[in-house]
Amino acid sequence: GDLPSPLSSVSDVVCFLVPGAQLPPDHGVVIYWQVSAPSSSATTMNGSSSTGFELLGAVTPQRPSGVFRTGWSTNEQVVGVVNSTTTGAASSEIHVTLGVSIEPMSNIQNLPSQQFEDRLFVAQKIATDLFRFMQSFDTPTTTGMMTVPTNIFDRWMKRFENRFRRDPTFFLKAQDS
Repeated sequence: GDLPSPLSSVSDVVCFLVPGAQLPPDHGVVIYWQVSAPSSSATTMNGSSSTGFELLGAVTPQRPSGVFRTGWSTNEQVVGVVNSTTTGAASSEIHVTLGVSIEPMSNIQNLPSQQFEDRLFVAQKIATDLFRFMQSFDTPTTTGMMTVPTNIFDRWMKRFENRFRRDPTFFLKAQDS
């Protein structure tokens, strides 16, 4: 099927085992993704038109479903593939391939858990956005303290919500220091 455009708007993928699915004992399913452009479209800077397969997550009989964060909006390889196909053409094809691998639970239990790190990263980016906003109102002193208006948080929240409506990933994008 078709994915929404831009691809960066796909923030999560839901995967599940259908009821009654039979897996070998002590096994689960590991899900991988790959973003690619048809070879006739364009190539990325490294000469490849795909990202290579990357881990998305895993489902098991004990946890038969999951919502997995794609990270496509901040993945440099995905951005490179998407950008390479949009130069010149009005709309070019991007393919997302999901790969599944039935693997022993011992392998699945050793997979890195990205969910905590992803949430921590997002929280740090939001906090950085607030700090930079507050810095813009600071009147420099030699005490190392920041002096800002009392309604600074309300003003930041309004600005943050407006920017978020326009681009839900704005705070994840690289910013100049």
